Amino acid sequence: MQRQKRAGTPSLQTKSARHRTAASPIVAQPRDASHYTAMRRHEDDLRRNFKAGLYLGLAIGLVVMVLIMWLWAVPTVDGCVENMKQMQEQMLQSSVVMA
Repeated sequence: MQRQKRAGTPSLQTKSARHRTAASPIVAQPRDASHYTAMRRHEDDLRRNFKAGLYLGLAIGLVVMVLIMWLWAVPTVDGCVENMKQMQEQMLQSSVVMA
């Protein structure tokens, strides 16, 4: 297409814009509502799947943390408490023997 810079020459717009005519019926037809409904449903599905994955990940993380606390940290602390009680008893016995 040739570009001319004189006044009144056609521009690079579409033919319908140059001649102020309506676009062809195929172009002017709006899409049916089912197309937009399907797109909306797809977006809702993605949002719902993201939330479900997020909640599932948080729940699994919470379960793992509880298992670690229950199986490792609590027995370790209980063992430490027992050791401290034994040490206190030994110190009390040794102080009674000295006195």
